[in-house]
Amino acid sequence: MDRYYKHSGKFSPLGVVLGLLAGTVVSVPLAFAYNYGIFSIPEARLRVLCTLAYGALVGAASGVAMCWGKVRSKAVAGLISFGASLFALYLSWAVWILHLVYPSFWVFNPLRAALHPRRMWKFILAVSSKGTWSFNSGPPTSGFSLWVVWGSEAALLLGFGVLVAVALVKRRAFCERCEQWCSQSQKLYFAPVLSADQFKARLEAEDLASLQTLA
Repeated sequence: MDRYYKHSGKFSPLGVVLGLLAGTVVSVPLAFAYNYGIFSIPEARLRVLCTLAYGALVGAASGVAMCWGKVRSKAVAGLISFGASLFALYLSWAVWILHLVYPSFWVFNPLRAALHPRRMWKFILAVSSKGTWSFNSGPPTSGFSLWVVWGSEAALLLGFGVLVAVALVKRRAFCERCEQWCSQSQKLYFAPVLSADQFKARLEAEDLASLQTLA
C-alpha cells in the first residue's frame, strides 16, 4: 500500500495521550502474567515466546488506541509505542524483583519497587553476579552472558511493541477530507482510453497531472 498511499503524518494530542495511556495501563496486568510465564516455564528458550507476546500485546493496545485517536504518523506511532513498551519493560523488572524477594506471592503492589529505581539497579547488579536460572541444568547464567540475555529480552520486547503498533496504524488508509479511517475497498474499472497497466505506471511515477484529466 505504501506505493499508492501514504499517511499525511498528522496526529492529535488526544491520539498521543490515548496511545501512551493504553500501553501503560495494559502493562500492569500483563507484567504479572509475563512474570508468571518466565518463572513457570522450565525451558529457557520457550520463555522467548512470553517476551514476544508481552511486547506484541502492549504494542497492540497502544496501536489500537492511536487509531482511535486518529494518529496518521508512523514516526509518532513508533515513538509512543516505544515509550509504552519501555514502561512495560521497567514494570516487568519491578514485578520480577518483588517475586524474587517474595517467592510465595504472585500478586503485589509493583510500585514498591518501581518507585525506587536506584534500589532496583543495585538489586539487578547483585543478581547479575550470581544468576537465578540456567540452560539445560547447567551452572547459573551470570555476568556478561546474563547481560546479553537481558539485553536481547529488552530488544525483543521493545521491538515487537513498536512493530505491532506501527503496523496497526498504517494498515488502513485515512480520508483527510472526512477525517475517518477507510473501512471499505472497491474495485476500479478503467475504460479502454487508459489500460490498467498504463494507469498503474503513471500512478507509480506520481504523474498526477495526467491522472486528473481522467476525472
